Amino acid sequence: MNRDYLGPTTEKPVDLPSPPAPATREAISRTKKERWFVFYDGSFFLHDTEGEAKDHAEHLFGCEEDEASRYGEWSEEVEFIYWGRVAGCVIEVERRPAVPGVDPDGLDEFVRYELVEVKGE
Repeated sequence: MNRDYLGPTTEKPVDLPSPPAPATREAISRTKKERWFVFYDGSFFLHDTEGEAKDHAEHLFGCEEDEASRYGEWSEEVEFIYWGRVAGCVIEVERRPAVPGVDPDGLDEFVRYELVEVKGE
């Protein structure tokens, strides 16, 4: 870049720390372990396998079924039992000391996150 074209400047160039070799979203998403979830009555549960998540959802449904038998009616919560595969998550992609003049004032550390698809391998 021709600095003369921009005119004189009194600012010193800022030396940023060298970032680690960039990882692609694809590479990062493949490192994330496939996870499964159950959502029920405002609570979110993570499981390592599809079978664990399905068993948990079936257990919750069984509890709702028992309550329905006991009280003669279904609760509204029964329709809010969900289970499935986690399709994406947020991961940390960069962490470094804050650089004065580059990062917002008052930061000790700069951290960047991205939302990625979880593919698992």
